[in-house]
Amino acid sequence: MDDRLATLFKQIADGKSSFRAAGTSQADIETFQSTVRDLRELEANGYIEILDEHPEDYTGAHLIDLVLVRKK
Repeated sequence: MDDRLATLFKQIADGKSSFRAAGTSQADIETFQSTVRDLRELEANGYIEILDEHPEDYTGAHLIDLVLVRKK
């Protein structure tokens, strides 16, 4: 597991259950997509469960701006 994934997993193991974009700008939401990909990778590897992903409607691109998770 690389450092990004390990950091996210530690946050979840410590009780964090939601991750969201820093703001509503397109740049904030686009930047957040790397976190979304990392969370999906943790789920694919069996470490966490993604409970919900919320697609934004600010930009019309329907990118994910909020992810709810829990540790498996």
